Amino acid sequence: MNPMKTAVLLSLTGALALLGCEEQSTNKIVLGAPAAGDCDLTLDSMVGKTFVLEKINADKTTQPDIQTRLQLGKDGESFTAKYNAASLSDMYDYSCKPRKDELICYEDLGEKLPDFCKALVAGKAECTPEALKKLAPMATDEAIAAAVKEGNEAAEKYKGKPEWEKFVFANNNLGNKLMGILYVGVDKKSCQPQITDNYMTIYDGKKIEDSNPVGTNKFVATDKTLIFEHCTDSNNLVAFKDAELPKDLSEVRTTLDWAVGSEINYHFVDESDEGKPVEGCTYSFDFWRGWEPNKEGVAAEVAGKHVNWHFAQKYDEPGNVVTHMVRYKTCEGKQEQVDVACNLVVVK
Repeated sequence: MNPMKTAVLLSLTGALALLGCEEQSTNKIVLGAPAAGDCDLTLDSMVGKTFVLEKINADKTTQPDIQTRLQLGKDGESFTAKYNAASLSDMYDYSCKPRKDELICYEDLGEKLPDFCKALVAGKAECTPEALKKLAPMATDEAIAAAVKEGNEAAEKYKGKPEWEKFVFANNNLGNKLMGILYVGVDKKSCQPQITDNYMTIYDGKKIEDSNPVGTNKFVATDKTLIFEHCTDSNNLVAFKDAELPKDLSEVRTTLDWAVGSEINYHFVDESDEGKPVEGCTYSFDFWRGWEPNKEGVAAEVAGKHVNWHFAQKYDEPGNVVTHMVRYKTCEGKQEQVDVACNLVVVK
């Protein structure tokens, strides 16, 4: 895929300030809260339900904030979690283990484990299998061995060279978030889930754990259907004025700012060979608005050598709107998910 140059930054660090997030006061009195002995909420009873942040407004009233959401799962005796840390587009998978009356959940590392090794070396420590096992006890021996090899080889490329200082700066700083750590418990006084959202980094060769912006907060259950998919493409879903794209797709640019009531034509633009239609296959997508379902099973028309991934939408109120397009391909009766694209517009 040929990513467009005009990606809208949808990460927590870049866009969270637009929407805001307040931390709950520990001194607030909740009127009518059940006595601790009356609370039947448990970690097991939370499994399969959707919980969102209980946001506290300036006037001390509260409201559910679906931007920050959590789901617990369970496979046998093992808990899992899906949590987005208030990101507009990212979703993180965690593996959890019980600790007293709470869960401690570690973000699934995927391909991040070599970064642990780079951080150790940049902080003047050794990257060994034993060192990585202490930092990531959930990782397999095979993954640790591969990470030690890859991380040390990456560091060796820069040692003794002018680029070494840049390598150290990139890998030995407190903002280098290597792994999310989530603590999930139950506040028995309010009978609500309470989470602590932290991250782990390595600085000067030592493990350091610090708080993400969500911090420690209570959550509330919701019956709403919300998206728990991770956005894999924030480049190619564009907000465009016209229902039809020009022939020269390289000229297409996404528009961030829109007037209330404007018709926004969302197009997924893909000039790659992988994006060309396959004979006999059909294409469709689900469109999500503000993390809630907007339209499901929309057919994407095949037009010659292109698939027309297009959806028109109007917004009647000002605000920041995140959209997701979950794309599907169906061949010989078997449907598979292609990817999850996302976009941000500001309606004024």
